[in-house]
Amino acid sequence: MNKRVVYSCVGILIVIFIVVLILFVGDDLHKEDVKSMEGIDFLLETDIYSDDKESISGIIYNKTEEKYTSGDAYYLKCLKDDSWVVVSPKVNTSEDLLYIYEENSKIERKYNLKEKYYPLEKRIYKIGVVITNTRDESFSIEAQFQVN
Repeated sequence: MNKRVVYSCVGILIVIFIVVLILFVGDDLHKEDVKSMEGIDFLLETDIYSDDKESISGIIYNKTEEKYTSGDAYYLKCLKDDSWVVVSPKVNTSEDLLYIYEENSKIERKYNLKEKYYPLEKRIYKIGVVITNTRDESFSIEAQFQVN
C-alpha cells in the first residue's frame, strides 16, 4: 500500500479520535492533570502577541527515542478567574494532515488564529496539541502565551 495513502488514513483516524474525545470527554481532555511529556517541548516564537495577530508559529521538539504523531487539530484555553477555560473555535478548520515527530527531531508549525479564533481577547492563553506515540497513548502538550 502506498505510504501516502497509509499516512492519510492514519491522519483521518487521528482527527476522528480527537473530535470524539472533545465531543464525548469534553473538558476532561483539557484538565490540568493531563499526562506530562518528558522529552517533548512545545515552544512558541514569542510569548506575547498583539490582539491583531493572525497566526502564531511554534516548534515541537521530540527529544525522545520514540516516534509521535499528531493531526492538524489544536485547541486554545484562556485564563479566566484563575481557571483555564477551553475557548470554543468559531469554525472547525482542521485539515487532513499528519505530523510525524521522529525520534530526536523538531517540527515547526503555523497556527492560523484568524481562521479559527479571531479576534482574541487580551488574556493569557495556552495552545495545545494532542500527540500519540506508537503504543497509541495520547498526550496533550501545551505552550502558554499572552495577548496584549
